[in-house]
Amino acid sequence: MPIRYKFWGGNVKRWLLLCILIISVLTFSGSFVIFDNTFVLENSPVLFSVSENSFGVGFLYSTSTVNYSETKIGFFTIRKPSEKESLDFSVMVGSMYGTYISITYEKLSFPIFEKRLDFFVTNKFSFMSTSSKAFYAIGPLLLNFESRSLKRANGIGYSFSRYFAKYQEFSGYYVRVNEDNLIGYFYPLDASLEQGLLVGLGTKDFSQLYLNVGFRQYFNAADFRGFTFAYVYAETLDLSKIRYYSGIKFLAPLKGDLIVWDGKVSFGINW
Repeated sequence: MPIRYKFWGGNVKRWLLLCILIISVLTFSGSFVIFDNTFVLENSPVLFSVSENSFGVGFLYSTSTVNYSETKIGFFTIRKPSEKESLDFSVMVGSMYGTYISITYEKLSFPIFEKRLDFFVTNKFSFMSTSSKAFYAIGPLLLNFESRSLKRANGIGYSFSRYFAKYQEFSGYYVRVNEDNLIGYFYPLDASLEQGLLVGLGTKDFSQLYLNVGFRQYFNAADFRGFTFAYVYAETLDLSKIRYYSGIKFLAPLKGDLIVWDGKVSFGINW
């Protein structure tokens, strides 16, 4: 159930948003995202949109398929899911009208791969987010890949991708944050390359040189589990101009992401 709301719209609209949010959380399961003064509540049967002096409502159509594989263990045959696909679609009507589409694909058998695309287009604004993740093991070569992007039509947003690789005893990384490219030595903290420390160099268009450091670390605090991460870099000629892409990835009991990059924030969570 996407709810879109621009927070500068006044106290009445803020109270309306709060009431809709409370009813939605109590009634449905789903997720929400906060980004660029916009509030999005999605993945529920009903869709609301509130922005300035406009309002829209729609109903979400959702379909999913699961493919299974069979594995024999002794006398037993175990049937387990190997692939998942889902599609969420809604057409919103009212003084604000538009379309919301979410496409997901997840491959559970080895190698592991998952992909998600979200589009939300109205007569007031447009919004798109993507995410993908994969882990490959080809002989002595290990590769852990992740990418994310979040964009509005006005250009506010980010794009991020990282590659952690290891070949026998040699390991390295390549990170791209928007138009900046970072490369260097990666010290893995586990066999899956999910955690590690990194240090290296970078550039945007070869007219400057960056120094960069970073980390990705698993945490377990009370009932919360997930990863913290940060990639920090600055030009060698002016180290005071620090740029960064950082955040927290929640795995349990909630799933979602808090992303902070160069003073801007996006936050999304599933319950």
